[in-house]
Amino acid sequence: MRRIHFNICFWFFLARISFVEADSLDLERALGQAVSGENEKFQEAQAIFEALQKQGPPSPEAFYLIGFACMRLHLPAKAEAFLRRAKEQKFTGFEGWTSVDVLLRRVEQVSKLSPPLLDPKFNGPIAVYASGITEWNKPVLTAIPDFIKVGHNIFGDALPSLHFYLFSDRPTYVQFYSAMFESEISTWWQDGTGSMNIATYCERDKDGRISRRVGDPETVGSVLHELGHAWCSSYLMNYHNQNYHRICPPWLDEGLAEYVASLWDRNYLTRRQRWLRQKVKNSSLPSFEELQNSTNFFGAEADLRYWLSACLVDRLLGSDARLIPKVLDALAEKRNGDSAIRAVTQKDPATKYKELVDFLLKK
Repeated sequence: MRRIHFNICFWFFLARISFVEADSLDLERALGQAVSGENEKFQEAQAIFEALQKQGPPSPEAFYLIGFACMRLHLPAKAEAFLRRAKEQKFTGFEGWTSVDVLLRRVEQVSKLSPPLLDPKFNGPIAVYASGITEWNKPVLTAIPDFIKVGHNIFGDALPSLHFYLFSDRPTYVQFYSAMFESEISTWWQDGTGSMNIATYCERDKDGRISRRVGDPETVGSVLHELGHAWCSSYLMNYHNQNYHRICPPWLDEGLAEYVASLWDRNYLTRRQRWLRQKVKNSSLPSFEELQNSTNFFGAEADLRYWLSACLVDRLLGSDARLIPKVLDALAEKRNGDSAIRAVTQKDPATKYKELVDFLLKK
């Protein structure tokens, strides 16, 4: 998703609010700065807007900004009311930003394409949306209570709440993804995703075939992998007002998600290690630096880098799942994945990676 930068219209907005009373001036300026540029402090923006409302009716620009923030938090139902208030007051959006009308069309598309809330009993830490129970999603749904236990074991009372969307047909999923995330699915093998407040998964691949075997532990684990992404990114925004995907290197991002999946099925990592031992017989292993770069990481043979990252994070964290929020806290402070890991575990990722490679290459 593209970042939004300051532009002339936005600076005009900041200048205009200098003519309102001091409290409102400070709050509207803070709201604009929280949402825009490199800040992306979307959680903070919500608190600022609530304070602004107590000062009197917010400006149409403020309604737009909080609606925009809610869309970036993947909360379109919450965004809609704010965006409509901006539209009612004839505000169309800042130049260079997504317009009010486009955002409202995305809200409408998400609502139209979203499966229904499946069952109120899941309406807790994970609200599940699915168009009924299918042969494929039944084992996943059965595992939801176990997924929640995994989440609580990691985050305790700080476990973020998520909206989890399960799709049974690919075209609907692709359209939903585009409307929700304002981007297209980036790789042919991507059947799910996890981000702030949301996880998604589709049981069919880009060719309309069942993507993974029904009920297989790998299938269920791959779904929990996406919830792991969603929990980590939501936690970092909820508690640190930072965008996880901007500061977390791919090896740590994917490795943490794999680690989360392994907490449900410990053999999950054993299978990856076994696969890697076979793979290295015919393939060279990437350097640690190649695991740091998204372009390299998600290129050809991405599965090799996924499984290496999984085994690396396991070596770094061991059996202590409660280290994950500590790593995320350190990531927010240091804004560097290697430094965060060293601060929490006193282990150097590059050194541990070399040890992993040596182990895999050992005859």
